[in-house]
Amino acid sequence: AVYDFGGGTFDVSVLHVDEDLVEVLSSHGDTHLGGDDIDARIVDWLLFQLEEQSGRDLREDSTVVQRLREAAETAKIDLSMRTETEINLPFLCEDGGENGGPLHLRTTLRRETLERFAGDLIEKTLECCDKAMIDARKRKSDIDAVVMVGGSSRIPAVQRAVTNFFGRKPLRNVNPDEVVALGA
Repeated sequence: AVYDFGGGTFDVSVLHVDEDLVEVLSSHGDTHLGGDDIDARIVDWLLFQLEEQSGRDLREDSTVVQRLREAAETAKIDLSMRTETEINLPFLCEDGGENGGPLHLRTTLRRETLERFAGDLIEKTLECCDKAMIDARKRKSDIDAVVMVGGSSRIPAVQRAVTNFFGRKPLRNVNPDEVVALGA
């Protein structure tokens, strides 16, 4: 099984590999489900914190939202290796609300919070896996190996969910960012 949880899309394929022949038995996915959706939830959380701090809704400020998106993606990546990460964004905008002066953001995001934000999205990927298995007419016990592809597959909660779903740990000897190029 190839579990591909990229930035903008999710795909899972069930393959039969026999020496030089690779046959795709089934494929399923969601073109509107990816790591960007997790980032968006972190951005919403950060915007809520900023509104609490400043009394301002900054959702329409494209510069602020872009900086938050970049920080959200960085935090998500950090939380694949750490249990918490600091988000520190000085000088987000000029008018910091009631107090005046520039608005700064400094907060800590914990892995458990990220996992809560991503829980239903991860569950949707497993629903796709289930459909792919049904379409391939295979049982989970028929799967000899699981290959993880895409940056979001590095999230520990994703790895745990995939391990639990297939009943085996994914292969670790392949870099999720390079596996597609290697296959090509």
